[in-house]
Amino acid sequence: HDAADALTLAQLGECFADIAFTTGRAKKTKDEKSKWLEREFRKADADADGVLSLAEFTAYYNACVARVRPHFTELYEADRARTIGRGAFAQVVKARRSSDGTMVAVTRINKRGVDMALVHSEVAIVQGLRHDNLLLLEDVLETDDELLLMTELMRGGDLFKALQGVTHFSGAEAVYLARQIVDATAYLHSHGVVHCDLKPSNILVVDPVVKGVPVRIKLADFGLSQSLASQSSGSSGGSSGGGADESGAEAESPSAQQQKQLRHVCGTPEYFAPELVHLAQPLLALELRRHGVAVFSVTRRRCGRQQ
Repeated sequence: HDAADALTLAQLGECFADIAFTTGRAKKTKDEKSKWLEREFRKADADADGVLSLAEFTAYYNACVARVRPHFTELYEADRARTIGRGAFAQVVKARRSSDGTMVAVTRINKRGVDMALVHSEVAIVQGLRHDNLLLLEDVLETDDELLLMTELMRGGDLFKALQGVTHFSGAEAVYLARQIVDATAYLHSHGVVHCDLKPSNILVVDPVVKGVPVRIKLADFGLSQSLASQSSGSSGGSSGGGADESGAEAESPSAQQQKQLRHVCGTPEYFAPELVHLAQPLLALELRRHGVAVFSVTRRRCGRQQ
């Protein structure tokens, strides 16, 4: 560590001290700050060698962030009595954001027994997406016990249940609904993401279904989504037509999509494409299970035309 490194660490230390003492009840003297910094340095210096490694500093920094991380109750007022949904490891409730009164849906995921690597992967994928027909993830909070995901509140429930109560659905309404689904799916594919579990129960309705009013929907539940593994580095700009793309991320052309593949066959079997059913056969070699966005074209080339 040269003088520049030492100066940088000292500046960071002063910054941490100011933050820590700003939240205190009384102003601290320079001598008190120095003693505090010395104590904190000893805490962070796990191997007691007098030098903070990157790993030691990162661990200390994360601990500091955890102590000052805002709590859910400071930002939201949850209505636990009005549960929207419930699963084996998660519960969805309504909540009101304290800053502006906006109602949101809060998914509370119990981290025990859950593969959090997969959950964090889902969160990372969703945070980078912005489209009129994709459920917007507005905020994420995490504690030692649970992960809380704040999303837009969809008042119409899921599409599967919504359509069960519809006695008449016109061709024009069906076209409008299908266009939203296709447009959102095309947007995902153009950004290297495949949903992999697209079905009515994973499509949420913005408002309760009313006769004569177009049904607005948003795709949700990216727990099984996959990123396309590139077989070619070439891509071109642009985005899918229709819904708004606000992410600013560069989209890829359809030709670039065709050069990429998925590594795993997953989803809900009842909604598999026939080609995907063939790829899921346990006796099929793993290298032949890879497929692209256009499932059938890849299957026909790799496995032969079998249905």
